[in-house]
Amino acid sequence: MFCEYCGKEIPEGHAFCVHCGAPVDQTEMIGDTPFREEGFDPPETYAPENLSQPDPYEEYDFDQEQEPKGKPKWLLPVLFLGLAALSVAAGMFVAGMVSDHNDGKDADPAAAETTIEEEAEEAAEETETAEEEAAADLDGAQQRVYASKNIGDYAENTIASFDEAIRQNAECVEQDVVMAADGTLFVSHDRGYNGMPAGAIASDGIPRLEDVFQRYGTEITYVVEIKANDTAASYELLSLIDEYELQDNIIVQSFYPGILREVKRELPEAPSIILHNNGDMNQVTFDEALRLDCADTVAVSREEGMMTESNCRAAHQAGKRFAVWDLSEKQQILDAIEMDVDCYFTNAPALALDLEKNYR
Repeated sequence: MFCEYCGKEIPEGHAFCVHCGAPVDQTEMIGDTPFREEGFDPPETYAPENLSQPDPYEEYDFDQEQEPKGKPKWLLPVLFLGLAALSVAAGMFVAGMVSDHNDGKDADPAAAETTIEEEAEEAAEETETAEEEAAADLDGAQQRVYASKNIGDYAENTIASFDEAIRQNAECVEQDVVMAADGTLFVSHDRGYNGMPAGAIASDGIPRLEDVFQRYGTEITYVVEIKANDTAASYELLSLIDEYELQDNIIVQSFYPGILREVKRELPEAPSIILHNNGDMNQVTFDEALRLDCADTVAVSREEGMMTESNCRAAHQAGKRFAVWDLSEKQQILDAIEMDVDCYFTNAPALALDLEKNYR
């Protein structure tokens, strides 16, 4: 049918003219010719004289599905792409976290097993290294701490005292040695036994040096002081050392340079200690001791005031080790450590080893 007002064809089913907007129900059709109902005046808005402007519906395709008006067409795709990007990023982040957490759980089982074995080996090596370092530290401390003659409540130069020194983890243990008339070496600090019959010495409960060697073997290092100014004592000692194969477990000390020279002649690698002049201890005799070629170490008495930084430094400058006897109290040992004393005699080896570990 055709619009009465604009004369253009109106598609079927429309209540208004799609060209001029006139209501269809105001229009009646007679044949193919529209006519205006008598007495009807259309509003100005869609009067024919106002139809000179372009017709917005002239190119309208009524068979094409139209998109509803509302938000811009580009908004939804942009939102979709943004959400997709966020999802991808989140997925990558989670995947990375899972990968780090699993730490190779999804890897080849053989490779994972190899990694575990390598980690176990590394841990074992670290533990072994730590143990070796601790053992080296202890060994170094043990070489500086000489357990003196009387340890704890036990009498000096007795088997009980030596056992207690070992129980306190001492490695270097001192024995004073005298020589009986028949050449037997006994363990005693009393020079009065020198030259006495062996039976008389033994009857006082004095152990032989050989008894001590038999008991401890290579378990300890023997710091033997020969108290007899007789080179025959050196030969007896060398004979026992050879018999019990203690060449690597002996340190010889004496007030007498001649004793040390005899030992050094047979055992040049054995450490030797010259005990600073007995009864005439002063700076002159100390300087003389530094010049002795038979001694690796010069030992001085703390009680005589010879444990000083200057003496320690002088010994080191002379290529000697500096030793002190006897240190029994904590502060005395700490002073020696602070002064960098190389070794010292003490009746408290457990305390000394602990202080060495923590303060040296």
